[in-house]
Amino acid sequence: MRVENGVLYDVTPKDMTLYEKDPVAFFAGVEKIGEYAFTYSKAKQLTIPNTVKVIKDYGFWGCTDLEEINLADGLLYVGDHTFGSCHKLREAILPNSIVYVGAFAYSDCIKMQFANVPTNTHNIQEFTFENCRKLKHVLISDAIDTVGYGAFYNCEQLKEIVFTKSVRKVDDYAFAGCVELQKAEMGNNLEELGNHVYEGCINLPGINVPKKMKRVGKDLFTKNDSPTTDYGYSF
Repeated sequence: MRVENGVLYDVTPKDMTLYEKDPVAFFAGVEKIGEYAFTYSKAKQLTIPNTVKVIKDYGFWGCTDLEEINLADGLLYVGDHTFGSCHKLREAILPNSIVYVGAFAYSDCIKMQFANVPTNTHNIQEFTFENCRKLKHVLISDAIDTVGYGAFYNCEQLKEIVFTKSVRKVDDYAFAGCVELQKAEMGNNLEELGNHVYEGCINLPGINVPKKMKRVGKDLFTKNDSPTTDYGYSF
């Protein structure tokens, strides 16, 4: 591995033996984890200290043996695809210090069952939790303004999603393929629902649409199921 200007790069299997002996010394002087730094690492558990403020794109992508990662309060930025394809990762517990979680950050974490969205994060980016097929519980903070394109696409075991009062926009395909979704509760400040938001949500009986909605997209649901809103609209 190498550290340049506080950025950690190119962690090898040999380097991981050093981490196991002394995690604190391993991250000495590290403020950022660089792109692809741990990609394909065989580590099963990692703890990132509070000295690390940024994890750049693909930082832990493809760590298929990673089951647990502890992120300390003080982390500010998680880049695109950071934990993508970490197939054994069981949960995404993000400290509230984080202000940005990137697109595809947890895409294809196929064993993940729980995730939270930090209180200082205002947007859930596109495909953040795509194909997290065992994701059952998501804790969304009161600060979320926008749920991005395909953010929870194909989260097949997600049964309930509760929007906070702050959410104004839900983008296209945000919950498409969530076949077990049974409850989608929306806050009163929601203004825009994109196209195909609930496509394939065959167990969702209906949604409540606030009266002040500015836009309701096309084909919210599949053609074979037509849930109704509490105002009698059918899609």
